[in-house]
Amino acid sequence: RQAGGCGRGEPGGAGRDQRMMGGHPVAEAARAKAHHPVARGKAGGRLDHWRGAATLYMATTGIVFSVLLAGLDVELTAVPWDNIVLHYIMPVVLVLDWLMYPPARRISFRQAAVWIIFPIAYVVYSLIRGAIGGWYPYPFLDPDPQGYVGVAIVSAGIAVGELGLIWLLTRVRLRPARAHQ
Repeated sequence: RQAGGCGRGEPGGAGRDQRMMGGHPVAEAARAKAHHPVARGKAGGRLDHWRGAATLYMATTGIVFSVLLAGLDVELTAVPWDNIVLHYIMPVVLVLDWLMYPPARRISFRQAAVWIIFPIAYVVYSLIRGAIGGWYPYPFLDPDPQGYVGVAIVSAGIAVGELGLIWLLTRVRLRPARAHQ
């Protein structure tokens, strides 16, 4: 039974599974699309929702890593620099991107609240996968040391934090109409 780890030596590559479920691919796709010359002329819409979700996921990644995982003796990625990029640099880049290029139209808290569905689904997926395969992507999702109640408490705390981040992200002032042109 393992919690954390980069997935080396595991059938199916658990590290790859962990990264594909995280916000990093979504973050990069949304950021790249938002700054593409064609997209810059368009007014927000779904793209701003994707950017907001990606910003939430990466900000959560940075905060959770810093608070719950930094300093633990657990290999979370294959190489040390990967931790720096995924858990420190990318969260800052996405938050700065959101602040420097806020959405063209206001996104209400109610509209943005759906962004929390993916993190909740990720926790459920991780618990099912861990129960079947004996591997959890992070120690705080492993029910052995703390039980499912402990996992639920930590997960609920993260979800409340994410709702707070969603509230903050939806309060960012709108960009001027000609800011991207």
